[in-house]
Amino acid sequence: MKIAITADAHLRSRQETPERYAALENIFVQSEKEKVEQVFILGDLFDRDFNNYHDFDQLCQQHPELKMTVLPGNHDSGIKKRFFAAQNIRVIEEPLLEPVGEKLNFLFLPYDDGVTLDEALEAFVNKNGAPGRFILFGHGDWLSGARQSNTYEQGFYMPLSRRAVEKFSPLRIFLGHIHQADKKIDQSAVVYPGSPCGLEINETGKRRFLLYEPENNRLETREVVTPVIYFRETMLALPVEDEILRLQEMIKKMIEGWEISGQDLQKVKLRLRVRGFTKDKEALSKLINEEIARHGISFYDEGGADLSELKIITDESEARLLLLSKIQERLQQQDLRKFLSSPEDVLEEAAEIIFGGK
Repeated sequence: MKIAITADAHLRSRQETPERYAALENIFVQSEKEKVEQVFILGDLFDRDFNNYHDFDQLCQQHPELKMTVLPGNHDSGIKKRFFAAQNIRVIEEPLLEPVGEKLNFLFLPYDDGVTLDEALEAFVNKNGAPGRFILFGHGDWLSGARQSNTYEQGFYMPLSRRAVEKFSPLRIFLGHIHQADKKIDQSAVVYPGSPCGLEINETGKRRFLLYEPENNRLETREVVTPVIYFRETMLALPVEDEILRLQEMIKKMIEGWEISGQDLQKVKLRLRVRGFTKDKEALSKLINEEIARHGISFYDEGGADLSELKIITDESEARLLLLSKIQERLQQQDLRKFLSSPEDVLEEAAEIIFGGK
């Protein structure tokens, strides 16, 4: 058996959220090519205060070979199987232990605002006995020291603690709720597939979904082809002799760091903040706009790059510029990894002092 796992699509109508439907449809198409039998959607398939499920119903009817398992999340905790006409959709309305072969079970715990995942696990075991060797599927926060934040909403939702994991010892745990996917899927007790499409500018980078084979505990990832890819970046401008060339190189490295190219660059919506100092704001703004446009990238904000924190220097004395240049050269020779500050932070502080900001 091969299962595709995703979560947090936050669908509304296809007209309102076309990019989210496109991402989900791409998962379905890839799943069919990969010979996937079931697709698990671990909560928040639909956005809050939305109750017209026709477009998703229709999408599932177009992929009848895929069995869709929908687990309610905190945004769509009230969804029921009877809301859908497609025969390949099931909704996990109550905690469910499902055998997978002779020696493995799936345990589905739908979102319940009144309890933690710890409590839901405890209650299930007390009522039904130990689940044996099992894989847990749910929707909520993993209370670990390296917990990722959910930029879409604040607070904790149906949390799961390390104590509960150690007590009940699931083979694997898959949760929805955190939209940014785990980068290293085999280095955490809990795996979040992430949302199939960025929902807003804070949900950056390419998206992915999971492919899981429970019989051999094999887990892989696949990239979701989405119509839009979000990025947020900050650049430091400095009034050095090669100011323009320096910015061109920074933009080049920024784009290389995204690890995307070609037509995918045309999908990028970029929020760019430029801070620091410049001798010529007009020339700097023109350069940034030209470089970004040259790569086919669009700005997320209508006004383009945010230059509100950029300061203009009027004192261009050679001594001050030389001092800043020397500091820049020395920083390039230093290893600052053991310090909390980055080279850019140090340069900005130095520029503030040199040009009269402090």
